[in-house]
Formats: sequence, structure tokens, C-alpha cells
Amino acid sequence: MSGKSFLRLENIAKSFSHNLVLKDVHFSIEPGEVRALLGENGAGKSTMIKIIAGVHKPDSGKIYIDEKEVVIANPKEGLDQGISVIYQELDLLPALMVVQNIFLGIERKDRFGMLDKKAMERMVQDYFDSMEISIDLHAKVGDLPIASQQMVAIAKAVEHEARLLIMDEPSSSLTNKELEVLYRQIRQLKARNVAVIYISHRLEEVYEICDTVTILRDGVMIDTREVSKIDRHEMVTLMIGREINEDRMNQRKSFDGPVILSAREICLGRLLHQVSFDVKRGEIFGILGLVGSGAIELGKVLYGVLPIDSGEITVAGERLQMKMPADALHQSISYVPDERRAHGIFPLLSVEQNSVITSIYQYTNRLGFLDHKKVSAAFVEYVDRFGIKIASPHQPIQYLSGGNQQKALIARTLLSNTDIIILSCPTKGIDVGSKFDIYSILLDCANQGKTIIAVSQEITELVRICDRILMLKDGEVYHEYTEDEISETLIYHDLLAEGREKS
Repeated sequence: MSGKSFLRLENIAKSFSHNLVLKDVHFSIEPGEVRALLGENGAGKSTMIKIIAGVHKPDSGKIYIDEKEVVIANPKEGLDQGISVIYQELDLLPALMVVQNIFLGIERKDRFGMLDKKAMERMVQDYFDSMEISIDLHAKVGDLPIASQQMVAIAKAVEHEARLLIMDEPSSSLTNKELEVLYRQIRQLKARNVAVIYISHRLEEVYEICDTVTILRDGVMIDTREVSKIDRHEMVTLMIGREINEDRMNQRKSFDGPVILSAREICLGRLLHQVSFDVKRGEIFGILGLVGSGAIELGKVLYGVLPIDSGEITVAGERLQMKMPADALHQSISYVPDERRAHGIFPLLSVEQNSVITSIYQYTNRLGFLDHKKVSAAFVEYVDRFGIKIASPHQPIQYLSGGNQQKALIARTLLSNTDIIILSCPTKGIDVGSKFDIYSILLDCANQGKTIIAVSQEITELVRICDRILMLKDGEVYHEYTEDEISETLIYHDLLAEGREKS
């Protein structure tokens, strides 16, 4: 490191509706440095990066770029200063093609003042080739998988000649192979002397790609360390301010009970092929699979989001004819989607309204009017149990951090009081401390007789809480793990193995 910072923050503070989000924050990053920014949901990470990018103005404090004080009044001024942000919810224009998105605002023109489409396409193709990325330059971005959209967003930052690239949970929708491409892109940015701020809840990524780590807690800068000089346990303790036990939380060696849900020979296009399994009442049943395995789609099938081509699903012995999610709710099945902003939250409604919207009938009086006191009492209970950080129950949910939105969705599911709860990527975007709070609540639900179906790509998560784990590969059942087979090492080895040898 050169010792000379590209960006420096001094005494930054920010409040929203009298809620202090950042307090006296000091931060600096050098050219070519990859800095992890860690903290629980609501710690102030999103607010901090939005201040750097010009989305928010600080209430007090100073920002320096190349040791000169600057005022970044809006995102355009941030871009002009060389600051580019790739948010967790990508801000690409879905109706435009790949090349159009990448060069939006910096279009290349020929000597006649006309758009030089061939030059732009050549530049993008050269970049994709160097990264070993295969993306159709003429495809509409909205038609691409999330992983490909992520790569387009990074290419856009490169072509905009960013000097600081901020990545907010960039790996949340990536396969292991795509993650390697992401790492390769970051290493190339580092070689070009571009600074990177990397926000992630996956600590293994921090150790893989980051030089240094800064930890925020409750809006206060706790510490900045070299990654090589801090171990995982200390990092987690600094983030959440308390000790946690990371051992397996489900103490049951085995579980038996009556079958509550059965799936037989489920087929869905090219996504699912002859998938069969049983789920027992009161168990935590895991469905594991990487992107493209069909695991996410299977969760949607069980909730009626996707109609099957053939096969049969029964609940308590009764065959289901699910044409829409309302049919699943009628059968006492609730669901937390994997893409909360696109399919989960109602952004303009309040946090409280989002949490009770699927269980309104439970909170109406005999005249059919909503009992607001009853709603507030039920909602506040989950705010306390989950540690949801809000300024007010009436705050629009769109202004919460991604992790706090996820907690509100899980609270909505539990408030629905259904017999079967399906969670797709249940702790996506959730900090380490809150993950364990959610795991505890799910275990409590199972102990009370609720049936939990957890769909996830995270082996550690499922091993920690599940009674059984079903692994899918290429849309087919690979193996079902029970009892002593529920081992992180064994399952990880099988997940990365080629082909479908087990059954």
C-alpha cells in the first residue's frame, strides 16, 4: 500500500427521523486496496456507501478525495469523482441491451458524431474474453440471469473508469464458478490500482479476496484490521458485540413422525425431473442445491408459484391442485421468497403492514374491521425477537436494510401461523448474529410442531438446523442425508462431485 488514500471520511454523522445511523465515522481507503466492510444489518453500511456515492448527504463531517475536500451532492458527481457502486439490487436498465447499459452516459462516437456501435461492442467483448465470460452483447439485460447481470454491472464500472468500486453483497446469486470469475475481476481491478469496498456476510469471501477489513456496529466504526491478522471468531465478535456458538444447533440425532407433505415424480420443463420425497410433520427438512440445480424452483412449486408439468403433491394425504400461492395458503403453507425486493416486499407499505398482510384475517374483529392494537402487539413481538431495526412501525419497508427486510418477511410467515413454512434462501443478506436468531426461531417452531422446509445453497446453514437434507443436481435428486450423514465435509464433497452417482 502507498500510504496515500484515495478516499477519506472524517467525523461523518447521519440521522433519519431522529434515528442516529452513523456517528463520528472515520474511514480511508488507498488505491488498489480491497477493503471488506462488515457489520450487522442496520449497522450503517448502506448509509455509509450511499454518502460516499452522493445518494445521501451527511449531517456533519468531511469527505476527501486525493486529499482534497469535496462535496458529493448527487450520484452523478460521485461518478465524476470515479466512484461507482454495484448495489445488491442491481440498477441496470432491463429493457436495454448489454452494450447499451455498459456505455450509458459515456457512449463512444465516430468522427462524424454518430454512435460507434462496433467500437463499443469490441471493447465489451474484449473485456468479457479477458474474464472468460460468455454473455450475448445484444441480449436485453432483463432477460439475463442475475449472475450475468452482476458481470454486466462490473463491466459498466470498468468502462466508466471507476477509481473506487463499491460492491454490496455481490456474490449472493453466484455459483462457485461465477464467484471465481468475480474474484478474477476484483484482482484485475486491484492490478489497475482501483480501490474496492466489498460488503458481504460470507466471511470466507473476505479471507479469499480482501486485504483489510473495517467493522461497523450500531453506526460506530469499531476497528480496521489487516485480514491476515484477525481470525473469524474475533471478526464475528467485533461485528455483533457478543460471543456466539457456531456448533450444530439441532440436537436431535434423528427424527420420526407422520408424513405431512409428499412429492411424487415432480417434473417442470428442463428444471425438475422425477423429483420425489416426503416431509415429516414437525421436522426441519433442507433442500440443497446450487444455482441451476432446480432447488429454488422446487420451493416455488411447493407454494404454487410454478405449475408442474406432471407429478403429484399431497398434504396430509390430500392431493393438492395448486394454481396460485393463495391455494397454498389455504392448505396452511406459507413461503419466504429468495428475491425479496422482486417477489417479497410491498415497498411503499409500512414494515408493519408488510408483516401482517398475509394474515389480516387473524386481526379483524367480528364486524370485519382491523384491530390495530392487536396488529401492533403481534408485530412488536417479532421486532423484539428478531432485532428488526426500524425508526417506526409505519416506516416504508423500502427504507430498511436488505437484512431487516428479510427479517420482516420471515416475521410475516410466522404470523401467518401455517402448519408448513417454506423458506427459500432464509438468511440471504442476513448478518451473522441475526442468522443465529433466525435459526433459533425456526428450531422453536419445529419443536412446537411446525414443519419447516428450508431451501438453501449454504451447506453450513442446513447442517446446523436440519433433520434431513435433500440434495438436487441438474434438476434430479442426488441424495438424501440423514443422521450421521449430515456432515458439512461429506455434503460439500458430494456437492462439488461431478455427475449424479448417488441416489
